[in-house]
Amino acid sequence: MNILFICTGGPPLPHGTGHQVHNSGNIECLIHLGHQVDVIILSKNQKESKAEVLKTKKYHPKLNSCQTIILNEKKTTSLNTLKLYNIFTELIKLYFYPIQYFTSKNYKSVCNEINSIILNNKVDIIWYEDFYVGVYDFLLNKSIPMIYNMHDIQANAYKNRNILYFNNKNSFSNVVRRVIVNARYQVLKRSELKLQKRSKVVLSGSSTDVKYLKGRGVNSILRKIYIKGGPELSLKKRENFIKNKIFNEKKLKIMHIGGVDGSFTSVSLLWFMNQVWPKLLKDLNIYNLELHIIGGGKPSPELKESFNKPNVLYRGYVDNIWDELVDSFFVVVPGKLITGVRIRVPTIFSMMVPAIGNKVSFDGMFKNNKMQGALFAENNHQFSKNIKMMADDHDYYLRICKDAMAFYLNNHSLNKAAKDIDNIIKGVMV
Repeated sequence: MNILFICTGGPPLPHGTGHQVHNSGNIECLIHLGHQVDVIILSKNQKESKAEVLKTKKYHPKLNSCQTIILNEKKTTSLNTLKLYNIFTELIKLYFYPIQYFTSKNYKSVCNEINSIILNNKVDIIWYEDFYVGVYDFLLNKSIPMIYNMHDIQANAYKNRNILYFNNKNSFSNVVRRVIVNARYQVLKRSELKLQKRSKVVLSGSSTDVKYLKGRGVNSILRKIYIKGGPELSLKKRENFIKNKIFNEKKLKIMHIGGVDGSFTSVSLLWFMNQVWPKLLKDLNIYNLELHIIGGGKPSPELKESFNKPNVLYRGYVDNIWDELVDSFFVVVPGKLITGVRIRVPTIFSMMVPAIGNKVSFDGMFKNNKMQGALFAENNHQFSKNIKMMADDHDYYLRICKDAMAFYLNNHSLNKAAKDIDNIIKGVMV
């Protein structure tokens, strides 16, 4: 079957941002199932477009084709420079031209290119990766079915990023900004739901999101997401490391991984650094705790300042995350905002590394909240308790590590994820 896979957020790679890893896993599943896959990367970076194609082909050599379409990005009205004219034009665009509001300035040429590829490649199914890609479907000339793969519910994500304006209702200075933010949220929510109902099926790795969408009349299906695991050599090193009671010296390497410039990650990490980490050092002073913060991007000044604490190593981007995970005691996954499945969790599980985080950090991942490889912690006392249990009971720690791997194999391996997608595509084409 010929499948046109359209994504954004950079080249689909088995390592990188959550979007890149997610997209890469879906492509590999489709190729594994024998489909002919053509990839379009909607890119905002003309200079990097050739490199994006080369990287994609390097990691997915069996693709039928891959190309970029450059988006001429429009400027969104800044909430800090609002004028009366801006307010009226913003509201007019939102309410009268919502689809054009969420697409690029050159949406007509973008759609023409996509239409041409659909025709020339005799596409049977279009696969969209999230709302800001799928929104172009409203403007295409086609009659073929579409699959919408959801990373997050974008309306909820937008609201979380701007939660200050929703909560701070007593500040007169924020009244106008709140009007604009709420209008954007409401229109995004309606447009997103309209697109989801237009789709043959909406896929999600979060049971919470699937339940939410089904309650709104969307044909949403919970599916397994393929995440490429660590290399065999690194995994063997990890297995040897955890078997040998390596924590007797009380030195515990804790990791936080993920881009530090993302709004969700930065908010959650800042909370952990200021509210939890100093207390952990005090509560667990018999251990030698060491926190390694790994991830690309530029942290905000406030977040960077929070790294200036004892036993914290801000590492930035590293070339080989797998080697870092070999001797990691656990990975901390703080969560103050719900943001779908955090790809870093199955990634570390593939290396038998457990996770500790807030309940929302694992939202929608585990059926009936039956944890495997992960432990809940909402405050420093719960973090301390979980760390102490794992550090003092080696058999318990080994069991948690093995549970992490079992969860990965059952929910994020290629065969399991591909089987889900195969059943879904067969259902779409009925």
